[in-house]
Amino acid sequence: MSPLPRIIDITLPIGPATPPWPGDPGLTVGAAHTFASSGWHTSVLTLSAHTGTHVDAPGHMLPDGARLDAFGLERFVLPAVVAEAGPGPLVGADAVRRSGVRPGEALLLRTDNSARGLADASGAMRTDFTALSPGAARAVVDAGASLLGIDGPSADPYGAAVPAHTLLMGAGVLIVESLALALAPLGRHLLVCLPLRLPGVEASPVRAVLLEGAAG
Repeated sequence: MSPLPRIIDITLPIGPATPPWPGDPGLTVGAAHTFASSGWHTSVLTLSAHTGTHVDAPGHMLPDGARLDAFGLERFVLPAVVAEAGPGPLVGADAVRRSGVRPGEALLLRTDNSARGLADASGAMRTDFTALSPGAARAVVDAGASLLGIDGPSADPYGAAVPAHTLLMGAGVLIVESLALALAPLGRHLLVCLPLRLPGVEASPVRAVLLEGAAG
């Protein structure tokens, strides 16, 4: 039997210190049952569907856009290219073209977000994160990519319009945000980023991993 490829976790941990998008609720953990009251423990989680590493479907930004349950599992298990995009504030189209992403693959962009982190000195989400330029989003669509992943909390800059979301989602490209790519090897791997099976929901946290080199 051949050894399994190395599994690389590219998911941010979700906890009380995870900075939520401004205005979204942070994670709270309660208990419906405790050992003292019931003899067992049952946790109750309250969080935004966009907490931590998560996937966005077109229905997040497009009123008539598809929700996550419209997509088959093959859209979340696919070959992926991890590419260095460099510093911000915006990723340019050249970074996408240099990546060599092929039609049907995922493109995972590592920017300076990975080194700087997603929280500011106060623990809140930093709003000066690096995001995509409209040109980069168009290049992703032109390349025929199936999914775009980035190590920031949004594909678009904070407080601005959402041209990257609109371009990508209008073309049916799924978006995974807040990836942990600092230790991800550059190159081609197999990406697994399965959302929870929540019918009618526009986003979901995912456990995103790479199977190193498994995509060939």
